[in-house]
Amino acid sequence: MGWKKIRIDFATTVKCQFCPRHITSGKAVIVQHDNGMLSYAGPSCAKDPNKVDNPKEKIIDVTKGCVEEHISTKKEVKIAINTEQDENLPTSLDFDNYFDENAAKAYLLLRFEKLAHIQKISDFKSKKLNSIYQKYVIENKISLDDEKYLSMVMHGKKYPEFTYKSLQSLYATDFWLRVFLEKKPEHKFIKSLLEQLHQNLSLSKPQMEKLNECFTEVKGMKITLKTNSFGQKKPLFIMGREFR
Repeated sequence: MGWKKIRIDFATTVKCQFCPRHITSGKAVIVQHDNGMLSYAGPSCAKDPNKVDNPKEKIIDVTKGCVEEHISTKKEVKIAINTEQDENLPTSLDFDNYFDENAAKAYLLLRFEKLAHIQKISDFKSKKLNSIYQKYVIENKISLDDEKYLSMVMHGKKYPEFTYKSLQSLYATDFWLRVFLEKKPEHKFIKSLLEQLHQNLSLSKPQMEKLNECFTEVKGMKITLKTNSFGQKKPLFIMGREFR
């Protein structure tokens, strides 16, 4: 076969690598061939051992927690979450210091790759975090020595704009704003939202509500973002300066 699934990511309408169907849900499984080529797979094909070499492997998901499911698929999605995604979560019997390595890998991917085009993300330097990322790129794993620091960065309160949840929301909103502008490049309101998102690293609930309304203007855009994704806005401090 030669194909391996590597992550779950947002995607516009794309064709599945392994069957005639098109993926229209707004997210897909990214698969990679041994020759380095990347493509897309639907959830069923990604679980088929005749199509991918790692059908049961838990992979990075950079789409979690930001998108509202459509009513027609909520029941189906809920079942999938109970049987698969919750396997990555600690139970009440687990230790308090549970470390989700796939979530940590997703965080590094968001911080250093997916959101690197946003200046405030790339300007926020951390030698320690950069070192962890470089080791991850080479080894595809996170050492025990780095887990504590990474957990603090992902879930800490010192820099709320850089928590895992915040970066998830930022990535989802940035991705779909740019998709919208590819279809309607002269839309002034959406252009202003993208500028504000890059400046503030968040949008307000009313802005998110209006954004979802705009999505309905474009044929084929079935995405609905959660309007409370960013939570309460707090000031951001970088290099002694305060950003709001």
